[in-house]
Amino acid sequence: MSVRRELRSGLTWRSYLSIIYSVAVFQPAIIYLFLLTGNPMGGMIPWIALMLISELAAMSGSPLTRQEAGTIFICSSISAYGVFLGAIYSLYLRYSPITKAFGLAEEIPPWVSPQDPWPWVHRTFFHSSWLLPLTVHTVAFVTGMIADIAVGLLLRQMYIEIEKLPFPMQVPVAQAIITLAEREPTRTRLFSLTTTLSTIYGLVAYGVPYIVRELKYHFEVIPIPWADFNYLLHKFIPGASFGVATSLAILGAGMMIPFNVLVSGFVGSISTFVVGNWLLVAYKITAFAEEWKPGMSIQMTWQRSLLHAWISIFVGSGIAAGLMPLLRHPRIFKDTISSLITARSEARLFSIWSIVIPFAASAAVYVAMAHLLVPEFPLWILILLNVVWIPLMTMVSTRAVGIMGFPINIPYVHQLVYIASGYEKYDVWFLPVFTGGVAGQGWCINFKIADLCDIDPRSIIKAWALTFPISLLLGFVMVSHFWSLAPIPSATYPGVQVYWPILVTQQMSWIKHPPGIFRPTWIAGSFALTSAAYLVCDFLRLPFSVMGFVTGMSTPIPVAFTAFVGGLLGKLLERYFGARWGRYKPVVVAGLIAGQGIAAAGAAFVVLIIK
Repeated sequence: MSVRRELRSGLTWRSYLSIIYSVAVFQPAIIYLFLLTGNPMGGMIPWIALMLISELAAMSGSPLTRQEAGTIFICSSISAYGVFLGAIYSLYLRYSPITKAFGLAEEIPPWVSPQDPWPWVHRTFFHSSWLLPLTVHTVAFVTGMIADIAVGLLLRQMYIEIEKLPFPMQVPVAQAIITLAEREPTRTRLFSLTTTLSTIYGLVAYGVPYIVRELKYHFEVIPIPWADFNYLLHKFIPGASFGVATSLAILGAGMMIPFNVLVSGFVGSISTFVVGNWLLVAYKITAFAEEWKPGMSIQMTWQRSLLHAWISIFVGSGIAAGLMPLLRHPRIFKDTISSLITARSEARLFSIWSIVIPFAASAAVYVAMAHLLVPEFPLWILILLNVVWIPLMTMVSTRAVGIMGFPINIPYVHQLVYIASGYEKYDVWFLPVFTGGVAGQGWCINFKIADLCDIDPRSIIKAWALTFPISLLLGFVMVSHFWSLAPIPSATYPGVQVYWPILVTQQMSWIKHPPGIFRPTWIAGSFALTSAAYLVCDFLRLPFSVMGFVTGMSTPIPVAFTAFVGGLLGKLLERYFGARWGRYKPVVVAGLIAGQGIAAAGAAFVVLIIK
């Protein structure tokens, strides 16, 4: 019987001040870079913050503990500016020429954004007409985050404590954190080497082109995010897609994922986006066959085939892949609940009530608010969609992360439900989505990193609770400041000027109900086939991973291919270096991930200076 490692708190005065420093220094830059590029860049902050702070601590003669380092890494990217940028987007929605062209500008309810033009003209939150919209946005945001933590704790107990899934992509992250904290010579040298090489690659791939583009020149040596070979493939296989992802992080992911799972995922991606798309075009199945044109890019092919053909299949397959292991082996769920109820208080970290009560309370508050805002929309659908479906699919997606390293993303579910409900009014389409459980996957991932770094997860929650209000206040101040300098969107902030009109177009198109997307028979059929495949593989103990296959079905083919190449490369290195490769592999992969993040961050800050 294994002895449980001692978990220690990572929340100390050093780690907390480091987190506050990271939030105060980096969040304004993240907001501005988002406005410039349209892409959130918060993922690069933890590496920069931890490297800087761990180096300062080592120079002072008092290195960080692994618990402190892990807490800084997990909590340094806390940001809450999204609620305020979301409010500005809702206001832009009301005045966008695209919304007016669809004839929906007058249909936007007053609880979405102010009807009074004063805030739009003067670019300010300080107006009485903002009271209701900001209350709605904030309630949805806060209740969602509380529910996320509760779901994350449940998933931690289920997948980390009971089922003990490997979480292949969290292992190298934890190894890098420990290496930066404890400075073990061999691991430190190896991490430094791979980080340096990855940074050089990242500068060539991302950094220099990004900076040069801001100077109005074009320079690209390595295509980002992938090399697209559709224009060649379409001469022989119409509708199919193929490319090579150019991210070293994806290559490294392939080294960490169990090889049978990796192969299953690659087969799933080929089945969908090579064979499946070819069949759609060859036999003129769905509207995708009408939209497809020779030379259509991987990104556009992925989006349009997903929308018109594969989404219903993903829904059915995703549910089956997540639920069948629990139905076939119910002891997993039973032991999870039992461990939360019957374990001695000193042996358990969380009780069942510390999970149920926060989730139930936050879900009840959101559903009550939503019912008040859209009283004619069926209440039972609101409950089913937000209280049942979201946690369920988060459970499915997190299990995919725990096994393969990649989530299962099933988009457009809310839109499909609204269409299927037959509800004819427009108000429900503007209802803030309850995220309760969606980010529970992220919390579970962080809890896995904490577990690998021997951190008491309660200290992670405490650090978040102490930092979040500061981040919320800072987010409000900085978003207000940037908005006061120039309209959002505008030429001053080209990222949102490009992407927000696209988002509005997509949102308005859904409200107008695109035909032929929701297919209940396809959902049922894919559920049945996936369930049968799982049962066969489970009974016969075949090495094929149904969860890996389903995850691969929704993964763009370049990502699946590069990860597969990474897996083959890992096998070759294992054959050459033997057990040493298994010992140092997580550090190598962590260096690949960190180096790209450093290169992207450095380029982003140079652009910030140029601007």
